[in-house]
Amino acid sequence: MLQIYTNNQIDEIAFELKNNKCIVLPTDTVWGVVSLDDSLIYKIKKRKKSKKLVKFVNNLFQINNLDKNYIQILDKYLPGALTFVFKKQAYRIPNNDLILDLINQVGPLFSSSANISGKTPINNLQEAIDVFGKYSNVVCFVDDNEQQAGFSALPSTIVDLDRMIILRQGVIDGNKILQEIDQARR
Repeated sequence: MLQIYTNNQIDEIAFELKNNKCIVLPTDTVWGVVSLDDSLIYKIKKRKKSKKLVKFVNNLFQINNLDKNYIQILDKYLPGALTFVFKKQAYRIPNNDLILDLINQVGPLFSSSANISGKTPINNLQEAIDVFGKYSNVVCFVDDNEQQAGFSALPSTIVDLDRMIILRQGVIDGNKILQEIDQARR
């Protein structure tokens, strides 16, 4: 049976996450899928394990050994549409109250865009149900009627801090971030 929640049902959604479920929901950029168990996301997306997932956190101090210069610069852009790679793990603080509240309750979440690997991301609840409804034993949905005003439908920018390169140019100017980091190192 399909389980569909609203943004106000934070406790119920947190309960589902704690009980090894994936949640398909709108983020501040594109629709996403989140879980405490990364293997579930790989399974329902048919994604190769070699393709890393993003870890949603609600503050930069949840990331071990992140340099204070990085924290100072990244803090200007987060929460927001910026994903960064640090020590081979991608992180993001989404500008989405529901997701941040869930992280407060259950801890950092693995995430990925809501799509079958290699296919275009979904854009609404009906598409989410069409794509992931057959996994209703491990997937729940959040209705987007209360979607936040900041939803952009554009992907986040991905900056690799390990190699100091832009992996994907999205909503935020990745070059500006790399320039700021370079200046802070001098």
